[in-house]
Amino acid sequence: MISPTCLHGWSILIVEDTRDIQTLRSRIVRQAGATAAVADTREAALQIVATQRIDCILLDIL
Repeated sequence: MISPTCLHGWSILIVEDTRDIQTLRSRIVRQAGATAAVADTREAALQIVATQRIDCILLDIL
């Protein structure tokens, strides 16, 4: 089980093109207390990084 505050205050960017996986990862990140931003393309991810404070990026590279 994930501690509901282990990532409290973090902002995590999830870069994933599959909608179901986006939803799952976002839910896990939020349950851990972080804020989740989601991008489905690298261009969208770069835009988010340029305009928001991001502490961590979860990236699907395959």
